[in-house]
Amino acid sequence: MIKNKKLLIVTLICFIGINTSYFWDSYAGVLFLPLALAGFITFVIAFLLLLRQIYMVVRERFADKSRLYTTIAITVLLALIVIEPFGIIDFEKLEGKSIFSAGYKGVASCSSALKLTADHKYFVRGVCFGVEHLSGTYTVANDTIRFNSPASGRSNGYYEFGVIKMLSNPPGSHIIGELRLYRSVKDSMPLPMGVTLNELTK
Repeated sequence: MIKNKKLLIVTLICFIGINTSYFWDSYAGVLFLPLALAGFITFVIAFLLLLRQIYMVVRERFADKSRLYTTIAITVLLALIVIEPFGIIDFEKLEGKSIFSAGYKGVASCSSALKLTADHKYFVRGVCFGVEHLSGTYTVANDTIRFNSPASGRSNGYYEFGVIKMLSNPPGSHIIGELRLYRSVKDSMPLPMGVTLNELTK
């Protein structure tokens, strides 16, 4: 029974870790991938041990109520992880409605996504051997978006401003323009992002 309760505790920790990753994944840095792998291995082991517990419950004809309730709790937690592997709450939706979005995909599956909301807040999520979050406020002047220093996140992913260039005849893909991000006015190698939504002028 002690092992069963330990399994419940481990499963609960895994469940909480997944559902709160929005708040801590950027602080993990390069440890994010090892932590994700460890979480996956933990899930597989927990699932296999759960099968054994289910067998024990059936063999005992549901006589051990403590084992039964613990097994049900573990089953529910693992099922929720399978159904919602990124968490049961989409915290990004709580950031606000997006009126501008752009993204970039580079080598080694590295990517970055920018989101602007109507209340003049920006959110950046970068993934490259780890996860990085940036957020702050912005202002718009003509085709230029100026980002204020991030209120949260690491400053190494910060760009001072971006210039929007919309396509007059966008291709059949979802890309409707380009956003070039500059770290400073002296930056000669801006980061190009494909614009997928632009309601800044509305």
